[in-house]
Formats: sequence, C-alpha cells, structure tokens
Amino acid sequence: MTTIEIKREDERLSRLLSECFSGGERLRRELRLTRSQAERLAAAFHAAVRPMGGDWYEISFQGAYRYYDN
Repeated sequence: MTTIEIKREDERLSRLLSECFSGGERLRRELRLTRSQAERLAAAFHAAVRPMGGDWYEISFQGAYRYYDN
C-alpha cells in the first residue's frame, strides 16, 4: 500500500468510527472490519478491539476516559 492509500484508508476508518460512536452515547459496538482496519484502529485509537469471528470485531471505548475528583 502506498502512503496515499494508507492515508485514505485511515480517513475512511476515522469517518466510520465518527459515525458509529457519534455523540458518545455508545462506547461499545460490533463492526465488520478487515483485519488491517482492526489492527490500525487498535494502534491509532484508545480502544479495545476484540475479534468475534469472521470479519466481526467488538470495539470498546469503555475505560478510555477516566474522571478524577479534584
């Protein structure tokens, strides 16, 4: 893959995540991704990526943010 192709793929992945997790109401979803997309997502975002079989992955942002008392 060329640098341009990787950048486009990363942009598509970012848009997909933005659409699926829009508003922050959902912190966990099941998505159909390629193995390459799942690996990029796990490396680039603070998310747990768990394979579920086939091309399905559970993406979880739970625990990604911690709130502390001041």
